[in-house]
Amino acid sequence: MNFVVGAVVGGVVGGAITAYSTWKKTGEIDWSDTLVSAGVGALEGVIAASGYGILVQALLTGTVAFSGDLLSTSIDCAQNNKEVQWGKSLCHATAEGTIGAGCSVLG
Repeated sequence: MNFVVGAVVGGVVGGAITAYSTWKKTGEIDWSDTLVSAGVGALEGVIAASGYGILVQALLTGTVAFSGDLLSTSIDCAQNNKEVQWGKSLCHATAEGTIGAGCSVLG
């Protein structure tokens, strides 16, 4: 049951924050970004509810944040007919993953 609650709360919070921020920025909700953020939030909620040790949670959270960032960047480039700049994307995703892992360690 903890996993379900973690997934629902994480997904709703992740999706809602992204929906609001994209709406505030552009006047429209970016649904692809919102769905990716909801998925990332749900996975992070499951990880938080897992009971794994702090280092395992940090590694998993960082991996999910990294993957979500790469997915968002790829979708954005595909929608705008741009080529993915993999070096820049990997650098940004690594930063996101490191921040996600760091926040997980801090609690």
